[in-house]
Amino acid sequence: MSYRDKDVVTTITANSIIPHAQLDTTIIIDDPTKLVGTWRMLKFRSVRYNDSVYIPTKQYYRLPDVLLDEKSGDEAFAVITDDTFKLYAKEAGKRDFKKMMSAKYKIENRRFMLMYKLMKASGGVSQFGIDEKGRLIINYPSVIENVKKGEYFSYYAVVVQYIYEKVK
Repeated sequence: MSYRDKDVVTTITANSIIPHAQLDTTIIIDDPTKLVGTWRMLKFRSVRYNDSVYIPTKQYYRLPDVLLDEKSGDEAFAVITDDTFKLYAKEAGKRDFKKMMSAKYKIENRRFMLMYKLMKASGGVSQFGIDEKGRLIINYPSVIENVKKGEYFSYYAVVVQYIYEKVK
């Protein structure tokens, strides 16, 4: 989606497969059977990265990374079968877990997870993998670009990150 405000063109990519700033680029799923099981969420956060170029001087800028949202205290579990991903979360003040999401999934190139309901074309893609400590990491990036022709280019990557540990 794009729009223009005066001389600035803004483009928003809600589900960007490979943004300029990425986390955990070395993790993959080398064996899909390692995904099957119940996973407890350890971390849930959103991080923003911002890079800009001032074109007349060819000066590159990187702003400090910003933690936009940290909800690691929330209780949630993912239950993964060989083709289904289900997410259960505990609502504030409630005792029981509630199913928040259920989707089919497909692994692409050992690095990407496509989650979908009825049609793959309408699904969302995440970067994911299992790290050296056995934690499942799912990164869901989005991108915002602001461009003023001949003057500057600003690029924001927002990565929503989920980190799980296997419980069974």
